[in-house]
Amino acid sequence: FTSTRDITRVTISSTMELVENLLSTSQSEDLKSSCVYKLILRTVSQPMNSQECRKTFLKLTEWIISSEYKFLRENALQGLDVLAENSSSIFLEIVDMEYFKMIFANMKLTKPINLIGLVITIFSKVNKHTTPPNTPLPDAVYRLVRTSLVLYLAHHGTNSIFLQSMEHLFTMFPTLLPVSTTDITQLGNVVIHLHSSHPTTCQCDTRLDKLLSHVWSNCTDTTACLNTLHEVFRVLSTNTSCPPACISAILEAFPRGLLEQSLTVLLDQPPERLLLIMSRLFGWLEVRAAPDLTDSVLKLLSVLGSGRGSLVASLSQTCLVHLVQQVMEVVSTTCREQLVMLVLAMLYGGQQSPAPFQSVIPLLPEVLSVLGVDSLWDARDSLLECAQYHSDLFPGVLAGSALHCVLHQEIMAKMTPERRHRLSGFVWGYPGNFKLDRMPGQLVGLVNLGNTCYMNSVLQALFCTRMFQSQVVATRKRNAQPVLVSLQRVFRSLKHSKRSSISPRPFLDISHPPWFDAGQQQDCSEFLTFLLHSLEEEDKKGTEDDVNKTMTEMQWENCAGDDGGKTELTDDHRGHDSGVDSGGETGHGHSLVQAVFGGQLATSYHCLECSHTSQGTSSFTDLTLAIPTTRQGQSMPDLPNLPNITITRARHQLTVKDLLKNYLEPEDLFGDNQYQCDKCEGLRDAVKTTQIKAAPKHLIITLLRFKFDASNCQKVKLLTLVDCPESLSVPLSGGEVMRYQLYCVVVHSGQSSEVGHYYSWVRGRQGVEWHKISDEEVDTVTGKWDQEEQSRRDTPYMLFYQREGLV
Repeated sequence: FTSTRDITRVTISSTMELVENLLSTSQSEDLKSSCVYKLILRTVSQPMNSQECRKTFLKLTEWIISSEYKFLRENALQGLDVLAENSSSIFLEIVDMEYFKMIFANMKLTKPINLIGLVITIFSKVNKHTTPPNTPLPDAVYRLVRTSLVLYLAHHGTNSIFLQSMEHLFTMFPTLLPVSTTDITQLGNVVIHLHSSHPTTCQCDTRLDKLLSHVWSNCTDTTACLNTLHEVFRVLSTNTSCPPACISAILEAFPRGLLEQSLTVLLDQPPERLLLIMSRLFGWLEVRAAPDLTDSVLKLLSVLGSGRGSLVASLSQTCLVHLVQQVMEVVSTTCREQLVMLVLAMLYGGQQSPAPFQSVIPLLPEVLSVLGVDSLWDARDSLLECAQYHSDLFPGVLAGSALHCVLHQEIMAKMTPERRHRLSGFVWGYPGNFKLDRMPGQLVGLVNLGNTCYMNSVLQALFCTRMFQSQVVATRKRNAQPVLVSLQRVFRSLKHSKRSSISPRPFLDISHPPWFDAGQQQDCSEFLTFLLHSLEEEDKKGTEDDVNKTMTEMQWENCAGDDGGKTELTDDHRGHDSGVDSGGETGHGHSLVQAVFGGQLATSYHCLECSHTSQGTSSFTDLTLAIPTTRQGQSMPDLPNLPNITITRARHQLTVKDLLKNYLEPEDLFGDNQYQCDKCEGLRDAVKTTQIKAAPKHLIITLLRFKFDASNCQKVKLLTLVDCPESLSVPLSGGEVMRYQLYCVVVHSGQSSEVGHYYSWVRGRQGVEWHKISDEEVDTVTGKWDQEEQSRRDTPYMLFYQREGLV
């Protein structure tokens, strides 16, 4: 063991080895710390050349950021401080880009608090030993350190002492705060990520929101702020459970005017996503005192009420009673006031109907009592005024209720006409005589019952198939056809309802596939296939029951006849065909589905070994067309750089016609996809040919946009643009060409099959105007579906074509 007297004779080259040996001894920590301190301090105080100084500086850096011994990290930092002071010129040469890349190289393995201490020491010395007008370090170094600090925060942001060190660093050196849009966006994502791991009701104050607020206030470009806002909305709408309430601090950190302005981006969100976002914002306000955020949410409710009144009415139906109950449950009086303000907004917004107010009448007396106990008199008076207003608006609504007694006991002035007029202006939709009644000629929407846009879009497409609609409504009811009967009710409501939207709840309960989980997003094509199959099965069972009934009646009649009961059934009773012949027309025994959507495919397999050809026919109700993942013919050979020559690739947009042509082209069956030849009695290479033998009256085309990705075992969406022409020519096997006109497009909006939204783009009855139907919302649009005018994530998924010449 080296004595303290021997330390004076230690050469610089052996310092590092001595320290390492000292750490491996069995001496006490205090003795080790004392010896290491003297050894390092004596070493850095000795004169040394540039090479020795650089070597010592780098070794001290290594100890500071990675040593497992706390005393060594602290002593090394003190030694580095002395070395930088004694050899400032060499120090300024060392702290370059490569040095900072080195200290941030292994972010997970370094000691975060000591690394921040090192950065503070370095920039303190840099500022001290640099005289204006010289810049302390190149701009590239500052950019590197800013970016690295944000990433370092992502790795160690859960350490509260580290966060205090970071706050100290940024206070001392504000030039190290992120300034680029990329870094500020990354900082917002990091803060969201750090909060997302907290419990749902977390009320923590990590001061990260203060950091964001400071950075945003010094940033003239709002792009990074908006990027963070969109990420918060994404977290709100995609997590399986409500995200931690402390994330709301990020929204509170937004510049006030910018947040209120930016919240309007929610107007364009799909209904399911918007409802989820709003309900979770409400949930945050139940547990977190956030008056500024409450004001912003109230303004958002007002904007949504003006633009999407029916959707906010659905939100009220879901959340109103719960919010009133929470007014009595929450502990914080500030949260209680926040919830009262939300309740008032919903009651005044939904005043077109007594239903919202009626739903909370039994709860309001206790709410008023709780507000009085907490001395929240303003909130209590506002709620009393709301009850008085609704009582005047809907006479008799309080009859026999406890709330009626409360109002009777209160001494309240009669409401003036001016005040009543002002309160009537808070109604969702438009001020004055607000009605949800359907306007003349307006299409009727369907209420979203919890991620049921897949069903609503299909129902709208089937309803606008006029032949199918009329035949469904005209079909004689049978006991064995509950799905058909429920569909008849939906169609009659869509046609004759005086309300702007209806609820298809009974139809959902009876028609959804048993493997569809309630409240989960589903595939609308899968639902349509199941629905049409169910209708066919019901039709088949109903026909069999009719035949059995007819046979029974005939047998009773023949008991008295001369043929001994051997009456033979006519041809009409012998079979039940598909209803589709080679000309595409339906026969007498056809099913409702086949009569409208049924077609036939002729498929042949030609064996390349024995030249035998087998043929067969099959019926279909839709064609599923694959979308290629890569475009053929787009690649270019590698060419040397040629002067004055520009190579332009010709771009051809993919069309439905291209996909149909590809579907009908002969397919080579070889390798793992060989054909089982009956003549050869084995697998053989073959050619498969598919032709349309009988064309349906209404052609449904499904674009296969969802592909299974084996790398992550998930479905991914192909966003390839596909042009959907209004007029489509379909070749038949006999050489005839059948022409169709587009009348409906079911669109999927989103990035994957698990999340997103379906809506329908429907041609009007006059064949000129088109309508966008998104659940309850029905809008007249300027023209047919045009992908160029839509978001890239909004892609046609199902196309409905009608044969030309049909009425």
